[in-house]
Amino acid sequence: MFDVIKAILLGVVEGLTEFLPVSSTGHLLLVDHFFGPEPDKQAFWDSFNVLIQFGAILALLSIYFTRLWKIAFGMFTNPEDRRFVIGLLIAFLPAAI
Repeated sequence: MFDVIKAILLGVVEGLTEFLPVSSTGHLLLVDHFFGPEPDKQAFWDSFNVLIQFGAILALLSIYFTRLWKIAFGMFTNPEDRRFVIGLLIAFLPAAI
């Protein structure tokens, strides 16, 4: 029963923080920390956290798929799309370094 409550709470935290300008991963780690260490189940909960974040990413991709598709092919002909892609690459540069 405890595992079900923890799973529900982690899912709610992921769902609420994914669309806010805060770290959803950080919040998941905090909630996981407050539940206390479970060395025998830590691999399961790490996998669970990755899977619910993957689910959130897929949800965002499904919502914005047409817009992303338009930008991906429009960056060669549309100056606004090209500017968006260049800005995205510049914003990503510090993380890449």
